[in-house]
Amino acid sequence: VERAKRAGCVVLYQITTVAEAIEAASAGADILIAQGQEAGGHVGPEPLARLLPAVTQTVPDRPVLAAGGIVDGEGLAEVIHMGAAGACLGTRFLATHEAPASAGHKQAIVEAKAGSTIRSPMWDLIWGRPWPGVEVRAIANAITDRWADRPSEVLAHRDAIRARLETAIRADEVAEMDLLAGAGVGRI
Repeated sequence: VERAKRAGCVVLYQITTVAEAIEAASAGADILIAQGQEAGGHVGPEPLARLLPAVTQTVPDRPVLAAGGIVDGEGLAEVIHMGAAGACLGTRFLATHEAPASAGHKQAIVEAKAGSTIRSPMWDLIWGRPWPGVEVRAIANAITDRWADRPSEVLAHRDAIRARLETAIRADEVAEMDLLAGAGVGRI
């Protein structure tokens, strides 16, 4: 943070707990992004509806942006009503023509229904980057059906699973890919 500030940057710091918000504010972050567990990709432990008000009350001198499951104006209005200064949207923009996601991933986002995502530590285990206490939210598909609830087996078969994942990504085979997406996919 200090180095970025010396370079004249505005520092945005994404947090998933109140303790992280306090630490980020103490380090000098200009804007906090409160990311609820509804977000796509790596998520923390708290739902946005609980995290956002706690952060805005604990660190009232910083603007707080909300992230996690927000995909439309209604979601934006809701988080502003809860005290956010604005929102960060991820999955909504991942489905755009300009995003670097594959065509299959974008189509999976557009076709997803409410409740189509799951949180699991399996992706970090497959990728070989375990991150204790953090899970990854993605659209449920054949690979998550097979491995999401079997972490010890994922570790035992990681090389084969990862090789199959890489093949699926190259082929844009959505049933076997890591389709990172937030819980708001059903409204896109």
